[in-house]
Amino acid sequence: MRIHIISPSGAIDPTYIHKAAARLSHHGHQVSIAPHACGQYGRFSGTPEERITDLQQAIDSPNIDAILCSRGGY
Repeated sequence: MRIHIISPSGAIDPTYIHKAAARLSHHGHQVSIAPHACGQYGRFSGTPEERITDLQQAIDSPNIDAILCSRGGY
């Protein structure tokens, strides 16, 4: 399965994202991380435009089977 990790809300410690990616890869999944998943813009992972772009590109990609959000939000 091809899994893409995004952070559509609050910023998160990049260590969590990279550990999750490593664990998923260990279980045989192909993992990619969105460009702004490890970013920070105030308390968010990126500007609204960056976060929307990461999500929309993941939705539109025929090469992604599952989208994993790094954390919840409002």
